[in-house]
Amino acid sequence: VAAEHCAGVPAPAGNETCQAYFGCEWVMGNWQECNTTCGDGVEIRLIACSSGSDAECAGVAKPASQRSCTATSGCTSTLAPEATTPAQAGASNTTAAGPAAV
Repeated sequence: VAAEHCAGVPAPAGNETCQAYFGCEWVMGNWQECNTTCGDGVEIRLIACSSGSDAECAGVAKPASQRSCTATSGCTSTLAPEATTPAQAGASNTTAAGPAAV
């Protein structure tokens, strides 16, 4: 700035550091695995401001750091056992593939 524009304003003493906040953006990590292996759960990811200070990204909408998920890899599928009555407990464990012979 030309000196004539600064009449009556003292000059700063030496250099001062400054940091521009424009251009800061949120940096998103990868989604982690669902926190469950069977059923509904949550996935999370790390979100950080590109400047290293979240306060400097305050003017930019922060992306979601968690979302819902449904996992099935740990689910076990079991068929209900056939009903057993006390009378059937002593019966033979054989089954017929067709009509019973008489």
